[in-house]
Amino acid sequence: MITDTQGDLQPRQRQENERGYGHNGWLDAALTVTLVSTLPDHAPLEDNDQTVVAEVQEPDKKIDLSEAGRAGKQVFVEVAQPSCDACHTLSEAGSQGVVGPYLDAMKPDAAAVEAAVTGGVGVMPGYEGTLTPEQIKDLATYVVEATK
Repeated sequence: MITDTQGDLQPRQRQENERGYGHNGWLDAALTVTLVSTLPDHAPLEDNDQTVVAEVQEPDKKIDLSEAGRAGKQVFVEVAQPSCDACHTLSEAGSQGVVGPYLDAMKPDAAAVEAAVTGGVGVMPGYEGTLTPEQIKDLATYVVEATK
């Protein structure tokens, strides 16, 4: 037996314990966690890194919207209740929702948007009874134009 830094007696050799593995308290490996308050601007990606980096459209980049697209934007940010921008991220609309899909990266087609808005998907409610078919079509046009 030897004495550790705390003054406790410890065996020199590993001893099996009731849990079926050896335990020698003063020789146990330690885990050190370092917390940082800021992250580096860019960390190099490793070859096996599965991180997906989505391109974010610059908010000051002006997109030419059609008449239907402009009407759809109004539906996206104001008319639909709850509003689309509460849950979805879409740079052109200036929205930063975190519940629904990130539309800038997803780039859905008009049929997918119309189906999702009409019937709902997952936690997203369907708007078939609250938006007109024309509003749903305009909204789909807006999302497609805004994510080109």
